[in-house]
Amino acid sequence: MGQAAVARERAGKQEAEMGQNGKVLTEFLEFIGAAERMGNYPTNTAGGIKAALRMVSSVLTDEEAESLDTFKSHLEAIFQRVFNKNKSRISAPSLKVYNARINTVLSDYELYGRSPQ
Repeated sequence: MGQAAVARERAGKQEAEMGQNGKVLTEFLEFIGAAERMGNYPTNTAGGIKAALRMVSSVLTDEEAESLDTFKSHLEAIFQRVFNKNKSRISAPSLKVYNARINTVLSDYELYGRSPQ
């Protein structure tokens, strides 16, 4: 199996684990997948957003994971927890990129709902 196939398999497992972290992440992953299949998100963009979701998924409370409104209203605190947990591995500019990616999918999801058309 090539490196690309191994990477896709690993990403698929991580997405499955993220989906178990709550309704919000599951809905985002489904939305991103549909948008990518339709060509609305290039593969690299979809991958970048999924990477940001993986980072965020590890710090979500149950309420944030289950409610889009709670997730959205707690976004600043969520990213503070992400930074605190990963400050030796992530820089402030990188955190801004992750934040922008999450805000992109949040905005697109709110605008287009469950259908990325």
